[in-house]
Amino acid sequence: MLVSAEAITIKSRKFRDTSKIISFYTAEDGMITCIAKGARLPKNKFGSSLEPLNLSLITYYKKPNTDLFLLSKSEIIQSMNEILNSYDKLNIGLSILESVAHTQINLEPNKQIFNLLKRTLSELNFAEKNFYNFFYKFQLELSKIIGYSISFSYFDFNKIKNNDRYGFDVEKGEFINSNNRSNVFSLVGHALVFIKLLNDASLERLSEIDTDYSAVKTINSLFIKYYNYHLGKRIVFNTLSNYTVNN
Repeated sequence: MLVSAEAITIKSRKFRDTSKIISFYTAEDGMITCIAKGARLPKNKFGSSLEPLNLSLITYYKKPNTDLFLLSKSEIIQSMNEILNSYDKLNIGLSILESVAHTQINLEPNKQIFNLLKRTLSELNFAEKNFYNFFYKFQLELSKIIGYSISFSYFDFNKIKNNDRYGFDVEKGEFINSNNRSNVFSLVGHALVFIKLLNDASLERLSEIDTDYSAVKTINSLFIKYYNYHLGKRIVFNTLSNYTVNN
């Protein structure tokens, strides 16, 4: 069966002498893997549409009893050139793609996730500052879609003290006052306030919120522990762990 769908390139790797294996997240089938024959040739029909982060219209042959499809055509709808040409944006964009690859499995479509990914990358592409915010906002919204929504309902955020320590209950997905129970992740007040600001903000307003760079490592660890617990597998954001932010 020949299928056409909007798709975002997640990652690619070399295959034999002239081809590539591409992972896409699509509107129709969720995560899929395709072989793009001839994609490594100097002149090929795919052009730059197979670069990670780009939004393309792809056509592929979907066959039963296999999870490797043949890519027939790929044409760019929106190039993420502003992300690809910025070291800081690129690291954040690739980290967002990593989170999709970690949390999604092949052939389980979810149009909410596709639309969230599409909108987030588009806003990041044109953002001028505070790029980390897009990664964290994506995780907050993704957790809601996959059924592990994070709750902020136990606090009067006007009374939180910046340097006091609070807790995040990894099992329940709740921020709490205590930080000395089992399965509770400890964080300082200003990190908690920052996450709440991002949770309440729209994608279009993210770049207006100053990133709390002193809380970055803590918040990265929080999301890793949360996903590890609920998805039952070890997740590491390799791109973020190797990324030194320029702030």
